[in-house]
Amino acid sequence: MDLRMDLRHLRCLVAIVDAGGFTDAAIDLGISQAAVSRTLGSLEDFLGVRLLHRTSRSVIPTTAGVQVLARARKVPAEADNLIRTLLLDRRTGTTTADLGPPDARPVAEYTQDIDDWLTAIATGRSVGITPESTAHQYRRDGIVFRRLRDAAPVAVHLIWRRHDPHPATHAAVALLTDLYRQRT
Repeated sequence: MDLRMDLRHLRCLVAIVDAGGFTDAAIDLGISQAAVSRTLGSLEDFLGVRLLHRTSRSVIPTTAGVQVLARARKVPAEADNLIRTLLLDRRTGTTTADLGPPDARPVAEYTQDIDDWLTAIATGRSVGITPESTAHQYRRDGIVFRRLRDAAPVAVHLIWRRHDPHPATHAAVALLTDLYRQRT
């Protein structure tokens, strides 16, 4: 049996105690009551100790549960704070501090160039959001690039010299306009 603990286990324990039961915790977490029960059970199996005294009317932390609960309240908050700082490179302008819902926007920190941005991320001080091209152009040891689902598309611009453009400019504009139209 593979026993692992992650933040959802700790959040589940906190929700059960705060809600006063499994059913209300399930509602708060947006999962089934059975999933809450299984999650708590796997946490107890992982720790090798019972965390809650359960009766039909109440849920009360055991002595060990009180100790785990105190830490369970801190760890997810600290983990959330790790990703609350979003590092932005002012030069590229492809991401902004306006990402995400207004009540959950991360704190923005700015760098002056891509190398500083990648170095700060590599230290674990913060996270960044970038277009896919960065993942291909700036590979770095110790940095993981993951595609974000449901992220808004990044605007793409075709640029050319204003006066005396290249002879193939208009054909390139027509071709790329047609290609991007097909993708959307």
